[in-house]
Amino acid sequence: ATANTAAGDPANHSANGSRSGSTVEQAPAPDPSNRKGPPPSTIAAFGATRVSYLESMTPVPFHDDKGIPVLTSKGQPMLMPSDADPHFFVDAARKFGLAGLANFRQGGSWDLQRVGQNRKFNNDFTDFSTVAIGLYGAALGIPPDALLTIENLYAAGHSNFGTAKMDRKFTHLREENVWNTRLGYELFASGRIGSSAAGAGIPKSREPK
Repeated sequence: ATANTAAGDPANHSANGSRSGSTVEQAPAPDPSNRKGPPPSTIAAFGATRVSYLESMTPVPFHDDKGIPVLTSKGQPMLMPSDADPHFFVDAARKFGLAGLANFRQGGSWDLQRVGQNRKFNNDFTDFSTVAIGLYGAALGIPPDALLTIENLYAAGHSNFGTAKMDRKFTHLREENVWNTRLGYELFASGRIGSSAAGAGIPKSREPK
């Protein structure tokens, strides 16, 4: 399996994974009654079969299950698409296992950087897209360094980060890629992000390809 490095389009990539001057819509705390985005049943039905299950290109703050903002490596509020649900990736890991990592590849079913009808790259979502990979790996039980090795191998053949500062150990990944992947593990291990209330009962006929 291969995994998207959450690197985005290298020509348009910034070091911190978010554009300055972005308009941020305030999102309510993501408890089951007011989470942004479609309910788990909608994601289950449609999320796994599209290049991205997301329609919105509107960035909103990423909150954990207690409503606490999740921050980037720079200490800034992390952004995600307004219709995203991080719990989907916890559920999906238990459904699709190791093979599901292939869906994070560039242009894959879970490429969270390319959203909307035109699948246009959005640099606002670079950090969140890598956190989603970490959440998936954590829920699946893959050791963090093993997942980062997969990401690193994929990036070696598919990504060019220009002058961005690269990680010393995973030399084909930016430092932020590594930090965000590990953050996904921390969010899951600490219980800040868990499974969705309804689970991800993705029908066999709609599993990602």
